[in-house]
Amino acid sequence: MYILQDIFNVVLNLFTMPMTVLQDITDVVPTQPPLSSIFILIVAFFVSLASTLVSRKMIDVDKLRRLTRETKKYQKLRMQMLKTADSKLKLKYERNADRMRKVQSELTMMNLKPIMIMFLPMILFFIVLSGFYSFQTGISYIAYAEATDGDSATTMLINKPSGTMKDDLMIALVVSTIGSDNNGTSISSTPSGWTNEHDYIQNAGSGQHVYIYWKIAGDSEPSNYTWTWADNCSWIGQINTFRNVNTTSPIHIEGAVQQKTEEPPISPSVKTSQDKCMIWLYAIANSDDAEDGNTPSKTKKIKGTERADPENGFIIETAYFVHNSAGDTGAKEWTDWLNQDVENSGQQYALNPAYKGKMVSGNIPAIIPFDPTFGLETLWIFQIGRNAVVPGWGQIFVPNYIWWYFGGSLAFGSILRKVSGLQPD
Repeated sequence: MYILQDIFNVVLNLFTMPMTVLQDITDVVPTQPPLSSIFILIVAFFVSLASTLVSRKMIDVDKLRRLTRETKKYQKLRMQMLKTADSKLKLKYERNADRMRKVQSELTMMNLKPIMIMFLPMILFFIVLSGFYSFQTGISYIAYAEATDGDSATTMLINKPSGTMKDDLMIALVVSTIGSDNNGTSISSTPSGWTNEHDYIQNAGSGQHVYIYWKIAGDSEPSNYTWTWADNCSWIGQINTFRNVNTTSPIHIEGAVQQKTEEPPISPSVKTSQDKCMIWLYAIANSDDAEDGNTPSKTKKIKGTERADPENGFIIETAYFVHNSAGDTGAKEWTDWLNQDVENSGQQYALNPAYKGKMVSGNIPAIIPFDPTFGLETLWIFQIGRNAVVPGWGQIFVPNYIWWYFGGSLAFGSILRKVSGLQPD
């Protein structure tokens, strides 16, 4: 019983290993076309090359070539016999029938070996890449915009991040401070369409009021957005844009705020209930010692914005990462970028993906990246990288360029088998 369990675990590890490796190297694997497509074709070529080399080692190419020629000669004899109805040709054909049955059986087995050696790794990597890229073509970070005031003011203006398009999610993190006050003042008016998700006062001694707003971009967005403070203050603002977020319910989970003193800030863990959420996180500190480039482990930095106010300087840092599987994201500690004896706070937000990257099953034409022209119950044709609504499935995303791996493997495999003699004339 235990031996069978061990064997099962080994087989399972062999199948999950490629996915684990891909997840560990997400920083170097390109996630968007055209580089992702080039990467996929490179993988397809090397998988086909490795399969061909293994097949070449296992197959007697000379024997394969000889049996192929013999089979073609016999087929040619058959065609002549049928065409001419010559009794001598018929007799010759029948005398060689037993021999040819054995030859064809042996030839079939020899041809199946390289095909099986090619298809098994091809399908395995196809599944791995499909799972990997169906996630990567989900929520993606687009751009940021920032602003900070040099003198006390009541108006805060932040530009729209470059590249923001309709249905993108914009998250604004804005903070005010007043050196002589312990609440950092409040926002009295907000730009149209922005939702106040949360606000709090950082540890009273630092005098900072923290706000998180979000907005789904519409058909026409202004070039900038203005918030108004109730009192003169110094402030920092940053807007981060994400794409392919659920436009109806963009915030999957709002994490708890953790405030600390004399320790590095921490963005506490959140627990997601679905796979492939984008996690946006930030930290704020009552300090002006920002050091760009330092973010929590396994996160990607967006921007650090510093406010070196003579009365009360402070900084904000933002980052993001993708949480592949539902569950705890883990607390993220921001170290080495500020003095550790200051007041600070941090938080995480999990964003809902607009779709789950489910692959469409259908007939072979479904893999052809054409514009949608018609739809049947078992056949759909989609443009590369576009959303589609399919009856019974809802909104889905079909990363068709993943199929380039499948088509590329077939093409490379055919060429390499021909060159190596595994597909003789």
